[in-house]
Amino acid sequence: MESAPSAQDIFAVLWHCQAVENLKLPKVGNQDRVDLVAAFMVDHFSKLRRIQFVSAGSESGDVLPFKVIESMRGQWLEELNYCGPGYALGLPLATTLFQRHSDTLRQLTFEGCRSVDSDSIRIILSECKALEEFCVHGSEGNCLRLADAVSADWVSTKVLRLSLTIGFTDLQTLYPDQKPYYKRDSPLKLFAEETQQFELLARFYEQVGKLKQLEFLDLRVQHFHAHGHPLNKPYATVSFPGFLNMPDKRTGRPGYLQLLAGLTKLKELRGSVSADLDETKRTMGWREVVFMDENFSDLRVAEFYPISAVLRRPFRWLVAQRYHPGSAPLSLSGGS
Repeated sequence: MESAPSAQDIFAVLWHCQAVENLKLPKVGNQDRVDLVAAFMVDHFSKLRRIQFVSAGSESGDVLPFKVIESMRGQWLEELNYCGPGYALGLPLATTLFQRHSDTLRQLTFEGCRSVDSDSIRIILSECKALEEFCVHGSEGNCLRLADAVSADWVSTKVLRLSLTIGFTDLQTLYPDQKPYYKRDSPLKLFAEETQQFELLARFYEQVGKLKQLEFLDLRVQHFHAHGHPLNKPYATVSFPGFLNMPDKRTGRPGYLQLLAGLTKLKELRGSVSADLDETKRTMGWREVVFMDENFSDLRVAEFYPISAVLRRPFRWLVAQRYHPGSAPLSLSGGS
């Protein structure tokens, strides 16, 4: 196994890089070296604004970027790209870090990690005013809880790319003997828990709909059992209830697509947005595709169908609309 470099080896390399603004941090094996390297960088890397870090799988070493950011001068960091399982950030440190750079931080990416819990994501969305790109996808159960997503306003109006996993209870695990809401006879009567969840979802969709500069949106569902544990369901096989359908006054079925009317710059829509599920086959149809054609004229990709799937007639019509002169071609396949 390759041994970690000594602090002296790291310093020898870093000494020649003090003018850089963008740096991929080295992998450091233990806490003593982390503290030494972090202190060295804070003293000598006054121009550093953008940090990349790939986790080595060591919790003591994986704290390095956060140590560096914590010690940097305030309102200076612009980008952090963190890849791997990583250090569990936690609310106190997240609050300190992201409030400290809330006016300058433009890009935050956490891939395949457990570094950011729901509270940390909430702090980022409610504090970072300059945010343009925010991507968090971690391990199963690592997500932004729905209640946290709507507990405070999202302060950035500049977001261009947003990629999040949203966690909420699969209510069918609460009453498995009942039909899901979209299969019940009309007029629809919701259970108390469904009413409460739809109210939270509506507030979440409204938050998303306010991001009028948005070009890329990737929202994934993480379902939890009523007893609290995460359910192992691929995100493409589940949906956000009411997200991409209009309200139906005849049946009483809720819908919130109209809240997204301001996303006129949207180019890609990905995640748990399939139109080919038992639920969305019943809730997404002509009214929805006409709305999308009128409001999402820049849309290039929407993951509504698996590759090689047969599109329903309204969606074939939507694709055909983009064959007109001056229109952008539209793919409804997840593999695009």
